[in-house]
Amino acid sequence: MLGAPPSTRHVLVWYDADDVYHERSAVWPQTREKWAVLTPDLDMHAKVLDGSDGSDGVTRILDLRPGGRLPILDAPPYRFTSLVSFDDLEGCIREGCRLALQEGAAAGNPPIEMLDGAMPD
Repeated sequence: MLGAPPSTRHVLVWYDADDVYHERSAVWPQTREKWAVLTPDLDMHAKVLDGSDGSDGVTRILDLRPGGRLPILDAPPYRFTSLVSFDDLEGCIREGCRLALQEGAAAGNPPIEMLDGAMPD
């Protein structure tokens, strides 16, 4: 894997209005479908990752293969190009948790905890 941080899920997403796949690292769940995701530019967004957002959202989702290898693609990918430091990763997870909690509260969704029940400060 190039530089994507370790997380629950690494995917390539497709937007119908674009001509490249975009690598995303899902860092914290808001719901089963919607996650706080980290982009290669280290921006954090809440995205639905099941394709149910319609043509304005993610319309295709491909999981990366083990080791971050790419599946066969019909367009080029925009990917992580440098390693994310542990300090940056910790900050990204905390930011992702806050974003998921904030967006979840606004939508009336209770927070989802990670498997060990932990919630970042």
